[in-house]
Amino acid sequence: MGYVLINESILSSIGNILRSKLDTSSTFTPIEFINGINNIDYLWRNVLEGNIVNYSDSNVISISNSVFNYYDNLRTISLPNCSTICSNAFQYCINLSYIDLPNCSYIGSKAFYSCSNLSYISLPNCSYIDNSAFYYCTNLSSIDIPNCSYIGSYAFSDCSNLSYISLPNCSYIGNYAFNSCYNLASISLPNCSYIDSSAFYYCSKLSSISIPNCEYIGERVFGNCYSLTSIDIPYCSSIGRSAFTSCTNLSYISIPNCTYIGSFAFSGCTNLSYISLPSCSHIGSYAFDGCYKLSSISLPNCSYIGDYAFYCCSNLSAIYMLSTAVPTLSNANAFGYTPISDSGYLGHYGSIYVLSSLVDSFKTANNWSYYSDRITAYTGT
Repeated sequence: MGYVLINESILSSIGNILRSKLDTSSTFTPIEFINGINNIDYLWRNVLEGNIVNYSDSNVISISNSVFNYYDNLRTISLPNCSTICSNAFQYCINLSYIDLPNCSYIGSKAFYSCSNLSYISLPNCSYIDNSAFYYCTNLSSIDIPNCSYIGSYAFSDCSNLSYISLPNCSYIGNYAFNSCYNLASISLPNCSYIDSSAFYYCSKLSSISIPNCEYIGERVFGNCYSLTSIDIPYCSSIGRSAFTSCTNLSYISIPNCTYIGSFAFSGCTNLSYISLPSCSHIGSYAFDGCYKLSSISLPNCSYIGDYAFYCCSNLSAIYMLSTAVPTLSNANAFGYTPISDSGYLGHYGSIYVLSSLVDSFKTANNWSYYSDRITAYTGT
């Protein structure tokens, strides 16, 4: 177990409080005082309980594990030279409303877990925020952490009033990091390269996000982000399972370098009308299931299409399969309930456009043969 790093002047202050509690005129020197205490955390949590409301000290450089855990009376903290806040340090400090930590570089796991009155934090020199650090800080509305490079799992999960966050130097967002931040409307992550699973899941007001350098989007990252309308991810190579599922207002997405689309990735994106996939080689099962407004798609480098990949895309009438080899079609149901699969649906045939040299190969290939009368040569017009 770690300990709070404190100096002799702080011990003198503690001695004065202890004497007042014991109602004694005994004289303690700092050394005599500390020698009688085996665990500094015990001192903070039991001897001083109820005496610290506004805690300010320029000498403290670290707060150890669970020091103020469940400390209801604490209202504000100002620790200008503190560099480390360890795990559970201020967990369940339900009346804590203000923190000043200008030189803190590390926030440990669950450090401010469920500090339900905390409304604003500024951590100008913090580079690492560990798992669940601000989980369930339901009153937190604004965060400024300009030098943070790592956001751990569940770090801001269920911060239901969070509407603004600045993360210009963040490179990693952990799983469920901003899950259920219902009021988060926009976020800019110019240097983020990796977003783990469910990071922004159920951020229902998130309408704008900038991730120009993101290379990986995990499972369910933007699932149920109903307000998201468009997204441009120029360097992303992999979109995880259900990454954008049920983003019902998403109409445009550009992912020119993406090679892998996971199962259910865009399932239920009922307003999606355009997507650019020039580099994609793998489309998972149900990837575009229920994308009713998608009318055409070009897949020049695709080598695999999974079961039900375009199922119930009721306006999908043109697919451009322009790869130089016949891709694997896992099942003929990939185009179920589209104009391509049902000649009577919407009153016309859909078409599958392929290179003229591959028309016969497509018409006899496994599962593609089901659509032989829809396969036609691409003329470039």
